[in-house]
Amino acid sequence: MKRAGLAAIAALVLGAGCFPVLLDVDKQGRVLIARQEGVFSFDAKTERCQLLCKPSKGTSAWARWSPDGKMVLVGIIHEGEGTELLVYNIATKQSKSVGTFRNISCALWSPESRAISVAEPRGDAACDLDLVNLATGERKGMLSKALPMHKWLPGGKVVAFTIQQEREENAYYGELVVYNAANGDLQLIESMICDRYASVDVSPDGASALLIEWTDKPGYKLSLVDMKARKKTILLTEGVMNAFWSPDGKKIAIVKGMTRDDWWAGRSDQERNRQRPPRRPGPPGQTTPEQEAQPPKPDEKPKEDSEELVMPGEMPPAKLVVTDREGKNEQLVASNVAIETEAGSSARPIYPAWLDVNTILYFEKTRVYGVAGTSLRLMRVGADGTGRRSLQHIIDAAAAGKPLPGLTPKTGTTPPTPVPPK
Repeated sequence: MKRAGLAAIAALVLGAGCFPVLLDVDKQGRVLIARQEGVFSFDAKTERCQLLCKPSKGTSAWARWSPDGKMVLVGIIHEGEGTELLVYNIATKQSKSVGTFRNISCALWSPESRAISVAEPRGDAACDLDLVNLATGERKGMLSKALPMHKWLPGGKVVAFTIQQEREENAYYGELVVYNAANGDLQLIESMICDRYASVDVSPDGASALLIEWTDKPGYKLSLVDMKARKKTILLTEGVMNAFWSPDGKKIAIVKGMTRDDWWAGRSDQERNRQRPPRRPGPPGQTTPEQEAQPPKPDEKPKEDSEELVMPGEMPPAKLVVTDREGKNEQLVASNVAIETEAGSSARPIYPAWLDVNTILYFEKTRVYGVAGTSLRLMRVGADGTGRRSLQHIIDAAAAGKPLPGLTPKTGTTPPTPVPPK
């Protein structure tokens, strides 16, 4: 079975029907990276990055190793034409088209590498979850009105969240279920409320699920569900955005909202005097613009310390922490973790991923052209918070190098050499 902890998919993408930024790591520590230039494989041990395949047209937006390690599933966006799924054979260097869909929010391999589950938006706050047989091309419906997040279990079963009704704006009452793809049996595990940013992940042994639940107050909570006993335990009561099991199931990587205390921690007096974090607008008359513009004194913390830091037009910045499997012994790993690609309705969620039991990959934003021009930077950091460094220069160097022969999505042949402009 493939490494657990990397299949947490946000319902944020269900309306737009486009893939999130989510890396995939195989058992050998090779990371798949989908870029405009093609699909790259980054070897974490040697820190070498190479181009695996490059579609002749469209943009690579999604890539997944098959559980047997012999193939790569690639999602290609064709502007105005939909999303095409390709299966690239590493040994033969040939590709086969699985089909073109209107939109896709998630696509995952089945455990035996013979089929692919596809979450396709219905036009409302849900997806149709279908199974595509790679040998025959047959498409079979599995679940309707489900969030795109799902995870395969050993034995050909799928863990998913099905929607029953909308509870609040972008908050949905539904059920965590296990669907047997072979015989269609459906097992109800737990009823709960999830919202647009809900995510689900299953432990490596397939026994426990991590789910982010919506609550009116105090905020998003992290729940652990024993799927055999059908018992739910609340690990954290607020501020949780996403959570991922480590490959050995002994730790949990958790993305949490940054508070103002987090923002100020570790900053020098000079930095505190020069800049203060923005704050969420309060009731009229609470503070004047002149009062708000004044930086605090070096030994003074800003007011409303527990309030989340909110950037204009963007999601709050986040921090990455690691806990034990009970959600205790929290260790801060990284701050200013990127959680979405941009502001507004076109934003796509961004997730960290376990590289191995001791290392986590995540993204942060860096300014590349003035204040407004930003770009994502891939980072690696130890699960204990040490060894933090950027890997982006390695990825960019590989992408800027001489491109390898690509593959034509429909036929698997080498496309003509591009003619340089005159």
